[in-house]
Amino acid sequence: MTLTLSTAPATETQSEELALLLPQSDWQAQAKAQLGSLGDAIVELASTEGFKAGIGQKFSTATLGQLSARRVTLIGLGKEALTNDEIRDMGGHASRSGHQHKANNVAVWAPWQSAQLGGDRNAALKLISEGLILGAYRFSRYLTDEDAKAAGPENFSLHVTDTDAAAQSALAAAEAVAAGVCVARDLGNEPPQVCDPAYLAKIGQGLADTHGFEANIFEHDALEAKGMNLLAAVGRGSLTGSRLIHLKYTGKGEIKRTLAFVGKGVTFDTGGYSLKISGSMLGMHLDMCGSAAVLGAAESIGRLQPEGVEIHFLVASAANMVSKEAFTVNEILKGYGGKTVEINNTDAEGRLCLADALAYAVELDVDEIIDLATLTGACVVALGEQYTGMFCNNEQMASGVLGAASAAGERLWRMPLDERLRDKLKSSVADMKNTGDRWGGAITAALFLKEWVGDKAWTHLDIAGPAMVEGENPLSPKGGSGVGVATLVSYALGQS
Repeated sequence: MTLTLSTAPATETQSEELALLLPQSDWQAQAKAQLGSLGDAIVELASTEGFKAGIGQKFSTATLGQLSARRVTLIGLGKEALTNDEIRDMGGHASRSGHQHKANNVAVWAPWQSAQLGGDRNAALKLISEGLILGAYRFSRYLTDEDAKAAGPENFSLHVTDTDAAAQSALAAAEAVAAGVCVARDLGNEPPQVCDPAYLAKIGQGLADTHGFEANIFEHDALEAKGMNLLAAVGRGSLTGSRLIHLKYTGKGEIKRTLAFVGKGVTFDTGGYSLKISGSMLGMHLDMCGSAAVLGAAESIGRLQPEGVEIHFLVASAANMVSKEAFTVNEILKGYGGKTVEINNTDAEGRLCLADALAYAVELDVDEIIDLATLTGACVVALGEQYTGMFCNNEQMASGVLGAASAAGERLWRMPLDERLRDKLKSSVADMKNTGDRWGGAITAALFLKEWVGDKAWTHLDIAGPAMVEGENPLSPKGGSGVGVATLVSYALGQS
């Protein structure tokens, strides 16, 4: 897949489809200016069919040989300034239109410095370029019908007035972030008989080999020997056991920040002996989307090679299965951080995996820790499918993560870490239980994780809602979304 910049007039594009992103206020004038002698006819036809350039509204027509492009698609930007996630969606709209019309090459023209696109050309270029790549994503390796396997567009050109170094840098950044998101999506979409803890370890080692990271992979026996009894317990009932994957990136120059990104990697979740009903079990191969985001971010960081930062990518992986070896309720287990946990629900396994990994991250003496997990249905009930729930114990870090997510075009909403709910985790036989009652489930899950980070600056991202796409959207088909990758990369780069 290629992204290129072009200073040629839109009418001279050699792409099969030309997408014009048009503000509602003067869409007719701008369309005419870009379409030359064909402009009047296309504007009249679009108007007749009700096109008004509302946000995401589309009108498409063949050019019948009157332009170099085979087809023109008008896409509305609306009246007001768009948020970054809406700007990124515009690239997805253009890419999906190209796929619908079987165009392998798509050209995009936009008023790059308009208020609708935020007034920053390079930021808009980056976001729309990401949207173009992500909108073209398909996971089709298991399909046998050739029409169904048809890929989205492969080549995109963005028409600008000049192609300076800053614009080229924006495209390179977009390619790196989108590549990481696609890695995360591929991992999430692989079926569970393929993507198990051993497979994630193989992918992690491959990233290390490709990008020059240090790699340390703890297999099941090593986890038990090390005292990571919570992570090991979750994988006890599976054939492959558990894994902790540790990749370390060290940027050039003086290291000014050290970060740990920690992902929940439950490659299938039956619920264990607290068994899910069959409808709730469907899709549980996506319960490893936190780890997918961490490995996707590793791919992006490996491409970008930022200076002055050290990043530890940690994946705590297990398959939560039922067998005679599987862990049960009422077990009391000592975690790597030294605290004991009474198991009162084996279907609250993700926090157990993360607890050992978070305690391990503290040992690495990093400045800040971010974990990502499809952790609670309660967070989806509270925020819906579009928002990640963010919990943070440090105000400065919270502001930074929220800013990074906004710059990256991802939606976060800060949730309370209310210590008054901590009593719900009390146990009479251990330091804590692994779940509270039915109330405030996302908060009590975050409070459980907080027990393992000490006084480290820490953010927990509950991605249970946006990690899984049930119906297509401008950026993603059904399946894993790759959410979290862009935020992690943005935060690592110090963007806000």
